[in-house]
Amino acid sequence: MPLRLGGYAEAMGSKNITRRNLIIGGGIAAAGIAGATVAYEITKPPAPSTVTLTQPEIIAATDGVLDITLTAAPVEKTIAGKTVTMAGYNGSVPGPTLRLHQGDLLRVKLVNQLGATTNLHTHGLHVPATGNADNPLLMISDGESFQYEYRIPQDHPGGTFWYHPHHHGQTANQVFAGLYGTIEVMIGDEPGLDERVLVISDTSFTTDGKVAGANMMSKRMGREGDYILVNGSVQPVGSIAPDTAERWRIVNACTSRYLNLSVDGAWKAEQIAVDGHDLEATAPAQGMILAPGNRTDLLVWSGKTGEVRLNYTTVPHPDSMNMGQAQTTYRNYALATIGVSKDAAKAAIAVPTFVPQRKTDLRNVATAAKRTFVLNMPTMNAMMSGNSNSMSGMSGMSGMENMPGMGGVSHSFTINGQSFNPNRVDTTVALGTVEEWTIVNKSTMAHPFHLHIWPQQVLKVGTDELSEVRVQDVVNVPAKSSVVVRIEFTDYAGPTVYHCHILDHEDLGMMGLIEAK
Repeated sequence: MPLRLGGYAEAMGSKNITRRNLIIGGGIAAAGIAGATVAYEITKPPAPSTVTLTQPEIIAATDGVLDITLTAAPVEKTIAGKTVTMAGYNGSVPGPTLRLHQGDLLRVKLVNQLGATTNLHTHGLHVPATGNADNPLLMISDGESFQYEYRIPQDHPGGTFWYHPHHHGQTANQVFAGLYGTIEVMIGDEPGLDERVLVISDTSFTTDGKVAGANMMSKRMGREGDYILVNGSVQPVGSIAPDTAERWRIVNACTSRYLNLSVDGAWKAEQIAVDGHDLEATAPAQGMILAPGNRTDLLVWSGKTGEVRLNYTTVPHPDSMNMGQAQTTYRNYALATIGVSKDAAKAAIAVPTFVPQRKTDLRNVATAAKRTFVLNMPTMNAMMSGNSNSMSGMSGMSGMENMPGMGGVSHSFTINGQSFNPNRVDTTVALGTVEEWTIVNKSTMAHPFHLHIWPQQVLKVGTDELSEVRVQDVVNVPAKSSVVVRIEFTDYAGPTVYHCHILDHEDLGMMGLIEAK
Protein backbone atom coordinates (compact mmCIF):
# COMPACT_ATOMS: atom_id res chain seq x y z
CA MET A 1 0.00 0.00 0.00
CA PRO A 2 1.17 3.55 -0.57
CA LEU A 3 2.55 5.44 2.40
CA ARG A 4 -0.24 7.21 4.17
CA LEU A 5 0.17 10.77 5.34
CA GLY A 6 0.03 11.76 8.96
CA GLY A 7 2.12 12.40 12.04
CA TYR A 8 3.91 9.88 14.19
CA ALA A 9 1.55 10.17 17.14
CA GLU A 10 -1.27 8.91 14.94
CA ALA A 11 0.90 6.28 13.30
CA MET A 12 2.25 4.96 16.58
CA GLY A 13 -1.01 4.95 18.52
CA SER A 14 0.72 6.08 21.70
CA LYS A 15 0.12 9.35 23.45
CA ASN A 16 3.46 9.10 25.24
CA ILE A 17 5.80 8.60 22.31
CA THR A 18 6.84 11.90 20.82
CA ARG A 19 8.42 12.71 17.48
CA ARG A 20 11.66 13.23 19.36
CA ASN A 21 11.58 9.60 20.54
CA LEU A 22 10.36 8.11 17.35
CA ILE A 23 12.93 9.31 14.89
CA ILE A 24 15.56 7.20 16.60
CA GLY A 25 13.34 4.49 18.01
CA GLY A 26 14.10 5.48 21.52
CA GLY A 27 14.66 9.16 22.24
CA ILE A 28 15.94 11.21 25.03
CA ALA A 29 13.37 11.41 27.78
CA ALA A 30 12.06 14.86 28.63
CA ALA A 31 13.80 14.75 31.98
CA GLY A 32 17.04 13.92 30.19
CA ILE A 33 17.39 16.93 27.94
CA ALA A 34 17.42 19.73 30.42
CA GLY A 35 19.50 22.52 28.94
CA ALA A 36 23.03 22.96 30.21
CA THR A 37 24.53 26.38 30.87
CA VAL A 38 26.21 27.57 27.69
CA ALA A 39 28.61 30.28 26.72
CA TYR A 40 26.33 31.63 24.01
CA GLU A 41 23.58 30.56 21.65
CA ILE A 42 23.41 30.89 17.88
CA THR A 43 19.98 31.46 16.38
CA LYS A 44 19.51 31.40 12.60
CA PRO A 45 22.76 33.07 11.51
CA PRO A 46 22.84 33.82 7.79
CA ALA A 47 24.60 31.22 5.68
CA PRO A 48 27.66 32.59 3.89
CA SER A 49 26.92 33.02 0.20
CA THR A 50 30.51 32.27 -0.83
CA VAL A 51 30.47 28.59 0.20
CA THR A 52 28.84 26.29 -2.35
CA LEU A 53 26.95 23.18 -1.33
CA THR A 54 28.70 20.54 -3.43
CA GLN A 55 27.67 16.92 -3.87
CA PRO A 56 30.13 14.09 -3.20
CA GLU A 57 31.22 12.29 -6.36
CA ILE A 58 28.80 9.46 -7.24
CA ILE A 59 30.43 6.21 -8.29
CA ALA A 60 27.81 3.77 -9.58
CA ALA A 61 27.98 0.07 -10.33
CA THR A 62 28.30 -0.92 -13.99
CA ASP A 63 26.91 -4.26 -15.20
CA GLY A 64 26.33 -5.34 -11.62
CA VAL A 65 29.83 -4.53 -10.32
CA LEU A 66 31.25 -1.51 -8.51
CA ASP A 67 35.05 -1.80 -8.39
CA ILE A 68 36.71 1.11 -6.60
CA THR A 69 39.93 2.06 -4.86
CA LEU A 70 39.47 4.15 -1.70
CA THR A 71 42.65 5.84 -0.51
CA ALA A 72 42.55 7.07 3.08
CA ALA A 73 45.03 9.91 3.43
CA PRO A 74 45.50 13.47 4.75
CA VAL A 75 43.49 16.12 2.90
CA GLU A 76 44.06 19.87 2.92
CA LYS A 77 40.81 21.86 3.06
CA THR A 78 39.52 25.34 3.75
CA ILE A 79 37.02 25.39 6.61
CA ALA A 80 35.43 28.73 7.53
CA GLY A 81 38.26 30.54 5.75
CA LYS A 82 41.00 28.60 7.53
CA THR A 83 43.40 26.16 5.87
CA VAL A 84 43.31 22.87 7.76
CA THR A 85 44.44 19.28 7.35
CA MET A 86 41.82 16.57 7.72
CA ALA A 87 41.66 12.93 6.61
CA GLY A 88 39.57 11.85 3.66
CA TYR A 89 38.88 9.16 1.10
CA ASN A 90 40.17 9.84 -2.41
CA GLY A 91 41.06 13.40 -1.48
CA SER A 92 37.61 14.51 -0.38
CA VAL A 93 35.53 15.00 2.78
CA PRO A 94 33.12 13.25 2.65
CA GLY A 95 34.34 10.44 0.41
CA PRO A 96 32.56 9.43 -2.78
CA THR A 97 28.97 8.16 -2.72
CA LEU A 98 28.79 4.48 -3.72
CA ARG A 99 25.60 3.72 -5.65
CA LEU A 100 24.55 0.07 -5.88
CA HIS A 101 21.51 -2.02 -6.78
CA GLN A 102 20.26 -5.19 -5.15
CA GLY A 103 22.41 -8.13 -6.21
CA ASP A 104 25.44 -5.98 -7.14
CA LEU A 105 29.01 -6.88 -6.26
CA LEU A 106 30.97 -4.18 -4.41
CA ARG A 107 34.76 -4.47 -4.51
CA VAL A 108 36.75 -1.88 -2.51
CA LYS A 109 40.53 -1.76 -2.46
CA LEU A 110 41.34 0.23 0.67
CA VAL A 111 44.73 1.94 0.51
CA ASN A 112 45.99 3.23 3.86
CA GLN A 113 48.15 6.37 3.77
CA LEU A 114 47.01 7.77 7.11
CA GLY A 115 50.11 7.12 9.18
CA ALA A 116 47.98 4.92 11.49
CA THR A 117 46.17 1.59 11.38
CA THR A 118 42.64 1.62 9.95
CA ASN A 119 39.95 -0.55 8.33
CA LEU A 120 36.50 -0.13 6.75
CA HIS A 121 32.93 -0.70 8.02
CA THR A 122 29.94 -0.67 5.66
CA HIS A 123 27.46 0.63 8.22
CA GLY A 124 23.95 -0.84 7.89
CA LEU A 125 24.63 -3.21 4.99
CA HIS A 126 23.41 -6.79 5.45
CA VAL A 127 26.55 -8.51 4.18
CA PRO A 128 29.02 -11.05 5.64
CA ALA A 129 31.00 -9.96 8.68
CA THR A 130 33.99 -12.22 8.18
CA GLY A 131 36.89 -12.61 5.77
CA ASN A 132 37.25 -9.68 3.39
CA ALA A 133 33.70 -8.35 3.83
CA ASP A 134 32.40 -6.17 6.71
CA ASN A 135 34.96 -7.48 9.19
CA PRO A 136 35.58 -5.03 12.08
CA LEU A 137 38.46 -7.14 13.41
CA LEU A 138 40.68 -6.53 10.38
CA MET A 139 43.62 -4.16 10.80
CA ILE A 140 45.21 -2.49 7.77
CA SER A 141 48.53 -0.94 8.74
CA ASP A 142 49.84 2.33 7.37
CA GLY A 143 51.26 1.88 3.89
CA GLU A 144 49.29 -1.32 3.26
CA SER A 145 46.19 -2.04 1.19
CA PHE A 146 43.39 -4.57 1.46
CA GLN A 147 40.81 -5.89 -0.99
CA TYR A 148 37.26 -5.90 0.41
CA GLU A 149 34.40 -7.62 -1.39
CA TYR A 150 30.66 -7.53 -0.63
CA ARG A 151 27.72 -9.09 -2.48
CA ILE A 152 24.53 -7.08 -1.90
CA PRO A 153 21.65 -9.55 -1.41
CA GLN A 154 18.87 -9.60 -4.00
CA ASP A 155 16.34 -8.76 -1.27
CA HIS A 156 18.45 -6.10 0.48
CA PRO A 157 16.41 -3.06 1.59
CA GLY A 158 16.83 -0.08 -0.67
CA GLY A 159 17.97 2.99 1.21
CA THR A 160 20.78 5.12 2.63
CA PHE A 161 23.79 3.55 4.35
CA TRP A 162 27.36 4.75 4.91
CA TYR A 163 30.97 3.70 5.41
CA HIS A 164 33.64 4.71 7.91
CA PRO A 165 36.66 3.25 9.78
CA HIS A 166 36.17 0.79 12.62
CA HIS A 167 39.64 0.14 14.04
CA HIS A 168 39.00 -0.26 17.77
CA GLY A 169 40.64 2.49 19.79
CA GLN A 170 40.89 4.87 16.81
CA THR A 171 37.36 4.88 15.38
CA ALA A 172 36.35 8.20 16.97
CA ASN A 173 39.61 9.93 16.04
CA GLN A 174 39.43 8.85 12.41
CA VAL A 175 35.75 9.70 11.89
CA PHE A 176 36.29 13.06 13.65
CA ALA A 177 39.14 13.68 11.20
CA GLY A 178 36.88 13.27 8.14
CA LEU A 179 36.74 9.60 7.10
CA TYR A 180 33.17 8.81 6.02
CA GLY A 181 31.02 8.49 2.92
CA THR A 182 27.54 7.44 1.77
CA ILE A 183 26.29 4.17 0.28
CA GLU A 184 23.01 4.07 -1.67
CA VAL A 185 21.21 0.80 -2.37
CA MET A 186 18.65 1.23 -5.14
CA ILE A 187 15.69 -1.00 -6.00
CA GLY A 188 15.05 -1.48 -9.72
CA ASP A 189 14.13 1.74 -11.46
CA GLU A 190 13.86 4.33 -8.71
CA PRO A 191 11.42 7.22 -9.21
CA GLY A 192 12.95 9.88 -11.42
CA LEU A 193 13.67 12.34 -8.61
CA ASP A 194 16.73 14.50 -8.24
CA GLU A 195 18.71 13.38 -5.20
CA ARG A 196 20.75 15.38 -2.72
CA VAL A 197 23.19 13.73 -0.31
CA LEU A 198 23.76 15.71 2.90
CA VAL A 199 26.48 14.28 5.15
CA ILE A 200 26.53 16.11 8.48
CA SER A 201 29.69 15.89 10.59
CA ASP A 202 31.60 17.96 13.10
CA THR A 203 35.22 18.51 14.02
CA SER A 204 37.66 20.86 15.77
CA PHE A 205 41.11 22.14 14.88
CA THR A 206 44.22 23.22 16.72
CA THR A 207 45.71 26.66 16.07
CA ASP A 208 48.04 25.17 13.46
CA GLY A 209 45.14 23.68 11.47
CA LYS A 210 45.35 20.05 12.55
CA VAL A 211 42.37 18.02 13.76
CA ALA A 212 42.19 18.40 17.52
CA GLY A 213 42.50 15.46 19.87
CA ALA A 214 40.22 14.84 22.84
CA ASN A 215 40.86 14.94 26.57
CA MET A 216 39.51 12.63 29.25
CA MET A 217 36.31 14.57 29.87
CA SER A 218 35.38 15.11 26.22
CA LYS A 219 35.75 11.40 25.54
CA ARG A 220 33.56 10.62 28.53
CA MET A 221 30.83 12.97 27.31
CA GLY A 222 31.37 12.24 23.60
CA ARG A 223 33.27 14.98 21.82
CA GLU A 224 31.42 17.61 19.79
CA GLY A 225 33.37 19.69 17.31
CA ASP A 226 33.56 23.47 17.00
CA TYR A 227 32.58 23.28 13.32
CA ILE A 228 29.46 21.55 12.01
CA LEU A 229 29.94 20.56 8.38
CA VAL A 230 27.54 19.64 5.59
CA ASN A 231 29.39 17.81 2.81
CA GLY A 232 32.62 19.15 4.26
CA SER A 233 31.67 22.86 4.46
CA VAL A 234 30.25 25.24 7.06
CA GLN A 235 26.78 26.52 6.16
CA PRO A 236 27.03 25.93 2.40
CA VAL A 237 24.52 27.37 -0.05
CA GLY A 238 22.96 25.50 -2.99
CA SER A 239 20.10 26.00 -5.40
CA ILE A 240 16.95 24.20 -6.46
CA ALA A 241 14.58 24.79 -9.36
CA PRO A 242 11.15 26.21 -8.50
CA ASP A 243 8.33 23.73 -7.97
CA THR A 244 10.69 20.76 -7.85
CA ALA A 245 10.72 17.58 -5.77
CA GLU A 246 13.97 16.10 -4.46
CA ARG A 247 14.94 13.12 -2.34
CA TRP A 248 17.35 14.13 0.43
CA ARG A 249 19.60 11.46 1.92
CA ILE A 250 20.89 12.73 5.28
CA VAL A 251 23.68 10.98 7.21
CA ASN A 252 24.64 11.82 10.80
CA ALA A 253 28.38 11.14 10.55
CA CYS A 254 29.16 13.01 13.77
CA THR A 255 31.36 11.18 16.24
CA SER A 256 29.01 11.90 19.14
CA ARG A 257 26.61 14.74 18.35
CA TYR A 258 22.85 14.17 18.31
CA LEU A 259 21.05 16.22 15.65
CA ASN A 260 17.61 17.82 16.00
CA LEU A 261 16.79 18.63 12.36
CA SER A 262 13.95 20.48 10.65
CA VAL A 263 13.34 21.59 7.08
CA ASP A 264 12.13 25.18 6.82
CA GLY A 265 10.88 27.15 3.82
CA ALA A 266 9.88 24.20 1.63
CA TRP A 267 6.47 23.96 0.01
CA LYS A 268 6.35 20.50 1.58
CA ALA A 269 8.90 18.23 3.30
CA GLU A 270 8.25 14.71 4.57
CA GLN A 271 10.30 11.97 6.12
CA ILE A 272 10.07 8.60 4.40
CA ALA A 273 12.83 6.38 5.86
CA VAL A 274 15.27 5.94 8.74
CA ASP A 275 18.47 3.89 8.63
CA GLY A 276 17.70 2.60 5.14
CA HIS A 277 14.28 1.21 6.11
CA ASP A 278 11.03 2.79 4.94
CA LEU A 279 8.57 4.18 7.47
CA GLU A 280 5.04 2.83 7.38
CA ALA A 281 3.74 6.40 7.43
CA THR A 282 5.45 9.58 6.32
CA ALA A 283 5.71 12.53 8.69
CA PRO A 284 6.51 16.24 8.42
CA ALA A 285 10.26 16.85 8.40
CA GLN A 286 10.29 18.71 11.71
CA GLY A 287 11.95 17.91 15.04
CA MET A 288 13.77 14.86 13.66
CA ILE A 289 16.32 13.56 16.17
CA LEU A 290 19.20 11.61 14.64
CA ALA A 291 21.63 9.86 16.96
CA PRO A 292 25.22 9.42 15.77
CA GLY A 293 25.14 6.89 12.92
CA ASN A 294 21.44 7.36 12.07
CA ARG A 295 20.32 8.31 8.56
CA THR A 296 17.03 9.64 7.28
CA ASP A 297 15.52 10.08 3.82
CA LEU A 298 13.21 13.00 3.03
CA LEU A 299 11.01 14.12 0.18
CA VAL A 300 11.38 17.89 -0.20
CA TRP A 301 9.41 20.09 -2.57
CA SER A 302 10.58 23.63 -3.29
CA GLY A 303 8.16 26.50 -3.70
CA LYS A 304 8.14 29.14 -6.39
CA THR A 305 10.56 31.47 -4.58
CA GLY A 306 12.51 31.82 -1.36
CA GLU A 307 14.89 29.46 0.43
CA VAL A 308 14.76 25.93 1.77
CA ARG A 309 16.86 25.49 4.90
CA LEU A 310 18.03 22.44 6.82
CA ASN A 311 18.03 23.71 10.41
CA TYR A 312 19.73 22.26 13.48
CA THR A 313 18.96 22.68 17.18
CA THR A 314 21.26 21.39 19.92
CA VAL A 315 20.34 18.23 21.83
CA PRO A 316 22.36 18.65 25.06
CA HIS A 317 23.57 15.83 27.25
CA PRO A 318 21.82 16.09 30.62
CA ASP A 319 25.00 15.87 32.73
CA SER A 320 27.46 17.53 30.37
CA MET A 321 28.31 20.46 32.69
CA ASN A 322 29.84 22.00 29.51
CA MET A 323 32.68 19.50 29.67
CA GLY A 324 33.44 17.67 26.45
CA GLN A 325 30.79 19.41 24.38
CA ALA A 326 31.25 22.53 22.33
CA GLN A 327 30.50 25.65 24.37
CA THR A 328 27.93 26.80 21.81
CA THR A 329 24.34 25.71 21.53
CA TYR A 330 22.28 26.17 18.38
CA ARG A 331 18.63 26.93 17.78
CA ASN A 332 17.26 26.81 14.23
CA TYR A 333 20.80 27.12 12.91
CA ALA A 334 20.89 26.88 9.11
CA LEU A 335 23.22 23.96 8.38
CA ALA A 336 22.58 24.42 4.66
CA THR A 337 20.53 26.94 2.68
CA ILE A 338 19.14 26.03 -0.73
CA GLY A 339 17.75 28.95 -2.66
CA VAL A 340 14.99 28.60 -5.23
CA SER A 341 16.70 29.58 -8.48
CA LYS A 342 15.02 32.31 -10.50
CA ASP A 343 17.05 31.28 -13.54
CA ALA A 344 16.06 27.61 -13.51
CA ALA A 345 13.24 26.36 -15.65
CA LYS A 346 10.05 25.85 -13.70
CA ALA A 347 9.01 22.24 -13.29
CA ALA A 348 5.57 21.00 -12.37
CA ILE A 349 5.49 19.61 -8.84
CA ALA A 350 5.18 15.86 -9.07
CA VAL A 351 4.06 14.14 -5.89
CA PRO A 352 5.52 10.64 -6.19
CA THR A 353 3.66 7.74 -4.63
CA PHE A 354 6.07 5.73 -2.52
CA VAL A 355 5.17 2.20 -1.50
CA PRO A 356 7.03 1.19 1.67
CA GLN A 357 9.16 -1.92 1.38
CA ARG A 358 7.59 -4.88 3.13
CA LYS A 359 9.11 -5.83 6.47
CA THR A 360 8.43 -8.95 8.50
CA ASP A 361 6.87 -8.10 11.85
CA LEU A 362 9.05 -10.05 14.28
CA ARG A 363 6.43 -9.70 17.01
CA ASN A 364 4.62 -12.53 15.22
CA VAL A 365 7.69 -14.80 15.24
CA ALA A 366 8.69 -17.17 18.05
CA THR A 367 11.91 -16.18 19.82
CA ALA A 368 14.75 -18.58 20.48
CA ALA A 369 16.15 -16.51 23.35
CA LYS A 370 15.62 -13.36 25.38
CA ARG A 371 18.66 -11.48 26.58
CA THR A 372 19.47 -8.33 28.55
CA PHE A 373 22.35 -6.01 27.76
CA VAL A 374 23.29 -3.41 30.38
CA LEU A 375 25.20 -0.31 29.24
CA ASN A 376 27.25 1.52 31.85
CA MET A 377 30.02 4.08 32.11
CA PRO A 378 31.95 6.03 34.75
CA THR A 379 29.96 8.54 36.73
CA MET A 380 30.83 12.22 36.55
CA ASN A 381 32.15 12.01 40.13
CA ALA A 382 34.45 9.13 39.19
CA MET A 383 35.77 11.01 36.17
CA MET A 384 36.36 14.11 38.32
CA SER A 385 38.17 12.13 41.01
CA GLY A 386 41.55 12.75 39.41
CA ASN A 387 42.57 9.10 39.54
CA SER A 388 45.61 8.85 37.30
CA ASN A 389 44.76 5.33 36.14
CA SER A 390 41.34 6.49 34.93
CA MET A 391 42.93 9.18 32.79
CA SER A 392 45.65 7.10 31.15
CA GLY A 393 45.60 6.93 27.36
CA MET A 394 42.78 9.47 27.14
CA SER A 395 44.29 12.42 25.29
CA GLY A 396 45.27 13.12 21.72
CA MET A 397 45.46 10.74 18.78
CA SER A 398 47.82 8.12 20.24
CA GLY A 399 48.02 5.60 23.03
CA MET A 400 45.11 3.41 21.82
CA GLU A 401 46.83 1.03 19.42
CA ASN A 402 47.56 -1.88 21.77
CA MET A 403 44.27 -3.62 22.41
CA PRO A 404 42.68 -4.56 24.71
CA GLY A 405 43.52 -2.33 27.66
CA MET A 406 43.88 1.33 26.76
CA GLY A 407 44.37 2.25 30.43
CA GLY A 408 42.15 1.79 33.45
CA VAL A 409 39.28 3.96 32.22
CA SER A 410 38.43 1.59 29.38
CA HIS A 411 37.23 -1.00 31.88
CA SER A 412 34.55 1.38 33.15
CA PHE A 413 32.80 1.69 29.76
CA THR A 414 30.98 -1.61 29.71
CA ILE A 415 28.23 -3.83 28.39
CA ASN A 416 27.09 -6.37 30.98
CA GLY A 417 29.96 -5.32 33.20
CA GLN A 418 32.70 -6.05 30.67
CA SER A 419 34.77 -3.87 28.36
CA PHE A 420 35.50 -5.07 24.85
CA ASN A 421 38.03 -7.83 24.36
CA PRO A 422 38.51 -9.01 20.74
CA ASN A 423 39.59 -12.43 22.03
CA ARG A 424 36.36 -13.04 23.97
CA VAL A 425 32.96 -13.91 22.45
CA ASP A 426 30.33 -12.24 24.61
CA THR A 427 27.18 -13.48 22.89
CA THR A 428 26.54 -16.61 20.80
CA VAL A 429 23.35 -16.81 18.73
CA ALA A 430 21.86 -19.53 16.56
CA LEU A 431 21.76 -18.68 12.88
CA GLY A 432 18.22 -18.69 11.51
CA THR A 433 16.56 -17.72 14.80
CA VAL A 434 14.91 -14.60 16.23
CA GLU A 435 15.95 -13.17 19.59
CA GLU A 436 14.48 -10.46 21.82
CA TRP A 437 16.97 -8.12 23.46
CA THR A 438 16.31 -5.67 26.27
CA ILE A 439 18.98 -2.97 26.26
CA VAL A 440 19.20 -1.24 29.64
CA ASN A 441 20.99 2.08 30.09
CA LYS A 442 22.25 2.51 33.65
CA SER A 443 24.01 5.81 32.95
CA THR A 444 22.86 9.43 33.03
CA MET A 445 23.34 10.05 29.31
CA ALA A 446 21.73 8.44 26.27
CA HIS A 447 23.58 5.76 24.27
CA PRO A 448 22.87 4.87 20.61
CA PHE A 449 23.10 1.06 20.32
CA HIS A 450 24.37 -0.29 16.98
CA LEU A 451 24.44 -3.92 15.86
CA HIS A 452 26.43 -4.78 12.74
CA ILE A 453 24.96 -6.87 9.89
CA TRP A 454 21.45 -7.49 11.32
CA PRO A 455 18.85 -4.70 11.73
CA GLN A 456 16.78 -4.33 14.88
CA GLN A 457 12.99 -4.02 15.10
CA VAL A 458 12.12 -1.66 17.93
CA LEU A 459 9.26 -2.98 20.11
CA LYS A 460 9.36 -0.83 23.20
CA VAL A 461 10.96 2.40 24.45
CA GLY A 462 10.80 2.67 28.22
CA THR A 463 7.20 1.76 29.02
CA ASP A 464 5.83 2.72 25.59
CA GLU A 465 5.13 0.01 23.03
CA LEU A 466 5.38 0.75 19.32
CA SER A 467 2.46 -0.22 17.12
CA GLU A 468 4.27 0.10 13.77
CA VAL A 469 7.05 -2.06 12.36
CA ARG A 470 10.09 0.13 13.07
CA VAL A 471 13.47 -1.15 11.85
CA GLN A 472 16.80 0.55 12.50
CA ASP A 473 20.47 -0.32 12.88
CA VAL A 474 21.18 2.43 15.45
CA VAL A 475 18.63 2.50 18.28
CA ASN A 476 18.90 5.18 20.94
CA VAL A 477 18.60 4.06 24.55
CA PRO A 478 17.53 6.98 26.77
CA ALA A 479 19.37 7.78 29.99
CA LYS A 480 18.23 5.61 32.91
CA SER A 481 15.80 3.75 30.65
CA SER A 482 15.61 0.76 28.30
CA VAL A 483 14.63 -0.34 24.80
CA VAL A 484 13.33 -3.74 23.66
CA VAL A 485 14.22 -4.96 20.15
CA ARG A 486 13.90 -8.16 18.15
CA ILE A 487 16.56 -9.36 15.72
CA GLU A 488 16.43 -12.03 13.03
CA PHE A 489 19.85 -13.62 12.63
CA THR A 490 19.79 -14.59 8.97
CA ASP A 491 22.25 -15.56 6.27
CA TYR A 492 25.70 -14.99 7.76
CA ALA A 493 27.62 -17.01 10.34
CA GLY A 494 30.66 -15.73 12.18
CA PRO A 495 31.67 -12.97 14.60
CA THR A 496 30.87 -9.27 14.53
CA VAL A 497 30.14 -6.56 17.11
CA TYR A 498 27.49 -4.47 18.83
CA HIS A 499 28.39 -1.20 20.53
CA CYS A 500 27.53 2.33 21.53
CA HIS A 501 27.74 4.65 18.51
CA ILE A 502 29.08 7.52 20.55
CA LEU A 503 32.37 6.45 19.04
CA ASP A 504 34.56 7.46 21.98
CA HIS A 505 32.47 5.14 24.16
CA GLU A 506 32.98 2.33 21.67
CA ASP A 507 36.74 2.95 21.66
CA LEU A 508 36.80 2.96 25.46
CA GLY A 509 35.15 -0.44 25.73
CA MET A 510 31.36 -0.14 25.34
CA MET A 511 31.31 -2.91 22.73
CA GLY A 512 30.72 -6.64 22.66
CA LEU A 513 31.62 -9.49 20.30
CA ILE A 514 28.74 -11.60 18.95
CA GLU A 515 29.03 -14.83 16.96
CA ALA A 516 26.30 -16.46 14.90
CA LYS A 517 26.59 -20.24 14.45
